[in-house]
Amino acid sequence: MARIVCVHGIAQQFEGANTLLSEWHPALADGVERAGTEIAAEDVAMAFYGDLFRPEGHRSASVPPVGCSAH
Repeated sequence: MARIVCVHGIAQQFEGANTLLSEWHPALADGVERAGTEIAAEDVAMAFYGDLFRPEGHRSASVPPVGCSAH
């Protein structure tokens, strides 16, 4: 079986690789199962870069979610 690297999109700076993968892996496994096979958890990884957009020492709680306008 091929190894799979998942790559998240924008606005994931408050998540982590393990959190995202725990959400993505079940859906991925369901799709692979419907295709007639299975994939082991160790064959799936999450490439995480959201932390690059989170300044050190700041929680950034005042930053509005993506798509929200600042009125």
